[in-house]
Amino acid sequence: MSEDQAWASEVMRAGFSIAYEPRACVLHSHQYGVVEIFRRNFDSGYSIHQIFAGKTGIPLFHALKKLAKEAVFILHNGGGADLLRFLPYEIARHTGFLLGLRAEKLPVSVRKACGNLRYFWEQSPPVISK
Repeated sequence: MSEDQAWASEVMRAGFSIAYEPRACVLHSHQYGVVEIFRRNFDSGYSIHQIFAGKTGIPLFHALKKLAKEAVFILHNGGGADLLRFLPYEIARHTGFLLGLRAEKLPVSVRKACGNLRYFWEQSPPVISK
């Protein structure tokens, strides 16, 4: 999980930079339902917490502002039905991610219920390197 972020972190620590290339073309798609997106983002939030030792640098205000912009875009370009699909999906996505960032504070039974990798939580507790 989050192997691209782990790779980027290691590359930047080695003194390299990550650049945006607008001419690059990448096709990548998933079709997750609300429960699946919650679980995936719970796992993602936990892995990001591990990779960046708890320092994600994602301000809540910035995330809410971006969500509001996306909602306005969807409303103007898609309509009310698209917005009604967007809202539960995004709420599940962000809630899963935020809970994943704090997974170590949750009981193991809750962690197992929230993530896709239930067996992971049956292992020894992970060690976070700082």
